[in-house]
Amino acid sequence: MCERFTDMAKKVFQYANEEALGLDHACIRTEHILLALLRKDNETLVALPSAVLRKLGLNYKTARAIAGKIKPGNQQRIISIASSTVKLPQSFNVKKAVEYALEEANALHHSYVGAEHLLLGLLRVEGCTARKVLGFVKIRTEEIRNELLNLLGCDDGKAQATPKEKVRKKRQFRCEIFTITDTQEGSAKSASDKISEFLKNANVKEVFQSSTSKATYISIWYWE
Repeated sequence: MCERFTDMAKKVFQYANEEALGLDHACIRTEHILLALLRKDNETLVALPSAVLRKLGLNYKTARAIAGKIKPGNQQRIISIASSTVKLPQSFNVKKAVEYALEEANALHHSYVGAEHLLLGLLRVEGCTARKVLGFVKIRTEEIRNELLNLLGCDDGKAQATPKEKVRKKRQFRCEIFTITDTQEGSAKSASDKISEFLKNANVKEVFQSSTSKATYISIWYWE
């Protein structure tokens, strides 16, 4: 898996694997990624994607019920699996979603790939089962994308906000990301000082920490 993936993003794939096994599917598909982003015991882990999807009317129970009814196409189903630790392969569409997630992270100038990028990537896979689930409950991919980018404090070139929407963004969440790289001398102390100063002056709502093999990222969500 890409070393830029945060612990959160890696956990999403672990949960997706469990979802695939639970539905007796032979590989990890896009609907399993969607379910992983919605899992109730995973709310803190992927708070932003989960919050966006739930706000627009999709919860885990509903999504799983729909996903369970959709035939997995030409993919074979697993008759019996003795262990839940079996690691399933990824479908072609999931691999495409990962590619798109990397593109989204690069477009947003993020050095990491998180759960939010996975959701953005998932939305770009045409005809995938995850999008069929969203269509079943009449949630448009543009709605999710705009809501997610709005919370990230970003402008999307594909879906420009109206002036009224841009004004409303100022009353939404913002996110400040601090990077701590152990290999850089004084990086940890410098980042710590910046974080402490930021916390003193910002109206902080939530703080998340994620890590890759090269760095630790502190995401601070605050009201602007």
